[in-house]
Amino acid sequence: MKETAFVPNGLAIKLRDKGFNEPCFMVYDSMGFLQDEKLMDELALPKVNAPLYQEVQDWFMENHNIKVDWELGRNPTNYYPVVNEYDLGFQHNYKHDIVHWFDSSKLALNDAILLALEEI
Repeated sequence: MKETAFVPNGLAIKLRDKGFNEPCFMVYDSMGFLQDEKLMDELALPKVNAPLYQEVQDWFMENHNIKVDWELGRNPTNYYPVVNEYDLGFQHNYKHDIVHWFDSSKLALNDAILLALEEI
């Protein structure tokens, strides 16, 4: 699996600090490198769960009723983060003011995750 499918180490630490503790098959070691979770368990070394982006999106929705995603801007090379709260089926925008533009969907999604973490 590609490393780009996983949330970066710094973001994984912030997620952990906000309560993300879902099982993951990959972890970051103390140097920030992706490792197999079972190997790190056997060696009893410090680790941080390395979730897939989809796992993080699911966690926000299931635990906080928050959708984190990205959308394409008017220019096909501009992406922006989207953070929405859902309450009884109604959508409420948290931070829909577009203050950050990114040249990749992953960077926009990282920013959406950071914005959502500020809300929980």
